[in-house]
Amino acid sequence: MWLGLSDYVTEGSFQWVTSEPFTYNNWNTGQPDNKKDAEDCAVVNSVGKWEDVNCDISLPALIEYE
Repeated sequence: MWLGLSDYVTEGSFQWVTSEPFTYNNWNTGQPDNKKDAEDCAVVNSVGKWEDVNCDISLPALIEYE
């Protein structure tokens, strides 16, 4: 599931698509790794940890409502 985080603006510096700041993270060991310089979207894996993946794949998204 895509979290709404990406590092499109500055490689290696993930931020929310809303530009809001975030301080909490739950990266899996060794992540984010930007494998093949092509992973810019943060997702939650099957054990609840975050990983960076290629944004070109089709992903479900997490939506926040106020």
